Amino acid sequence: MARPDTAAPLAIARLLSLLLTALVAAILLFQEFDASGRLPLPGPVPWHTHLGFAGALGGIVAVVAPIALSTTIAAAVLLCHRPVPQVLTLMAALCLAGTIAVWGSDIVSLNLVLSDWVSASELPGNWTELRASWEWFQAMRTGLSLMALGALVLSLILDTASEAMP
Repeated sequence: MARPDTAAPLAIARLLSLLLTALVAAILLFQEFDASGRLPLPGPVPWHTHLGFAGALGGIVAVVAPIALSTTIAAAVLLCHRPVPQVLTLMAALCLAGTIAVWGSDIVSLNLVLSDWVSASELPGNWTELRASWEWFQAMRTGLSLMALGALVLSLILDTASEAMP
């Protein structure tokens, strides 16, 4: 049971964490399903066709993911007297941090390389390898965001179940 002075902030932090993490996971999952149609496209197809809505949706994720991470950390701090939900919430925070780290360390650098191709008349010889790397890192982000969402949902289920027990 939450202490009375933390019940409302905890509920707000958990709700925001869950909603924002679900938004991140949904956008990244959409991009993964969209990727299956892009991978077989030949090189001469304009690159914006390969990327689809990745730029616009990626911008949303770039803003929402750090906020989701912050609210998840806040929820974990407020869960200090409930070890199992707290550990699951911390696991979700680690997965969200991984999602952000993969984007910042790998995807951004590939995006800089790939952005040069938009105006290029010929693609470099290794363009399929670079595109496959980009898709792999996107898949890693998607997996991490889904694990974060799963950990948050499990945390809520177990916490609610423990409160319902006499």
